Formats: sequence, structure tokens, C-alpha cells
Amino acid sequence: MMREYAEEFLNMDEVRQGRGAPIDYAAQSPFRELQAAKTAGLVRPYLLGIGLYVAAWKATILTVCVFDASVFDDIFWNMATENREGLFEVPTHHRTAAAPLTGWDFTEQTVQDYLHDPALNLSAKTVLELAWRHRATILQRH
Repeated sequence: MMREYAEEFLNMDEVRQGRGAPIDYAAQSPFRELQAAKTAGLVRPYLLGIGLYVAAWKATILTVCVFDASVFDDIFWNMATENREGLFEVPTHHRTAAAPLTGWDFTEQTVQDYLHDPALNLSAKTVLELAWRHRATILQRH
């Protein structure tokens, strides 16, 4: 998950499957900060299940990760708006000079809007639906 965040959100070089330089998780940013935040309970990852694309025989690990807002802001303050896989669809009204990116509230209306978006793939919809169903657990502070 940390590698995916680094690659997708921070546009870092590909590091999975032996491609790219090895990662020093204890010293290299953002891995060091993510691990420290996880240890402190400020980043909480959850496994929601494993999906299987029957036609392709590929498994997908369905996860959700809850970040303390200040930790997310500190780690992803320079979040990319584009990476090798394309552009992020971030409405401009959510971007300002002082706060480069703000999220959307995790409300039933936001969830329903995304679940009815034909551009969202089935895995993403499944994760969102499961996260909403288990929100009392995943949003609980430990």
C-alpha cells in the first residue's frame, strides 16, 4: 500500500516487482512517515476482502486506509495531479493555493454519488460500499 501511495499520489518511480531502486522503509520518505504514523495509530489500514476477476483470473486485494487528516496533509502536501497512468479527476473548487487538495466528506450522499458513477470500476465500488457498511469500525479511533 505504501508503494502504491508513493507511486500514484507522489508520482515516485515504479518500485514493485523488482523494478526500480530498493526501498529503505526506515529512512526513505514517505515510507518512514507512513510507518511512524501507522505505529502511532494515525494511519489505519483495513483488509476488506479479496476479489477475483473471473475472466482474467486476477485477484484484487480490497483495502481501505484511514488517515489522520494532519498526517495525510503532511505526507501528501505535494500530491500529484497527474502520473503515468493519467490525470486525477479533482474538481478545481477543491484546490486552493493554501491547501493544494482537499477531500470529500465521507457521507452517504458522497458514497452514493460515486456508486452511481459509471466511470468507477467494480473493485472501487466494492471497496467503497464495504467501507461505508463498516464505517463504524474503520472510523473508530483506537
